[in-house]
Amino acid sequence: MKNDINAGTASRLLQFADAMDAMKLAGGQIYYFVLDYDSDSSVWDKVLYAFEQMFSYLDTQLLIIDIPEKYTRRKDFEQVNAVIDRFCIKCQGIIKYVNENGAESTLFKHIGVYISGNDVKLAPYIKKAKESGIIIKKASDWVKDFSDSPFLTKSGSRKPLISICIPTFNRAGCLILTIESIIKQNEFKRGLVEIVISDNNSDDETEKIGRFYADQFSMIRYFRNDKNILDGNFRLVLKRGSRCQS
Repeated sequence: MKNDINAGTASRLLQFADAMDAMKLAGGQIYYFVLDYDSDSSVWDKVLYAFEQMFSYLDTQLLIIDIPEKYTRRKDFEQVNAVIDRFCIKCQGIIKYVNENGAESTLFKHIGVYISGNDVKLAPYIKKAKESGIIIKKASDWVKDFSDSPFLTKSGSRKPLISICIPTFNRAGCLILTIESIIKQNEFKRGLVEIVISDNNSDDETEKIGRFYADQFSMIRYFRNDKNILDGNFRLVLKRGSRCQS
């Protein structure tokens, strides 16, 4: 049974040691999280969700989930494991393994951040992590830090990393070509890019086109000026972009 639920043994994980270190040198990060035996899913579920969202922006991250062997004896383990599996399938940056022989001591050589839960029985993990020079973050604090980061708005929805601001006037044809070019990019599909259109009171098909795309995509916002404000439209569109400064 353990082999069936084990997505990666410690020895298999260590085969990726060089790749893990290279990831850190390239500015990536390796996180380590141990399932709390005494806690419900509220802690680890939030950690996995937050990491999944972060990975969609920064795919140079890795989260290793340590499942203590005794955790597999919990009555609800099958349900817990099924949820973790779904996260692993959706997010390639999440790896789990069942820890039977204190493998964390070796893995800690490659870890950057240890995300700690609330189970006092996990104190030995924290001690080893500190001795290895690993940054210790409480799970609740780590999730809060992510929620307060530039990746999410206060409502929890995604915040773009880039704003493409388009001031326009009577250029309906060019507007279509520009938008179509952007929405085909992977960065737009992943929610990293927003398009902000500031229509300077055009009298062609610009309004119809702008509203059409804004209705189709949440990351496209269309604004129409009540009157033509000439060059002021350039300054105005920058104020409207989430990632712009005028």
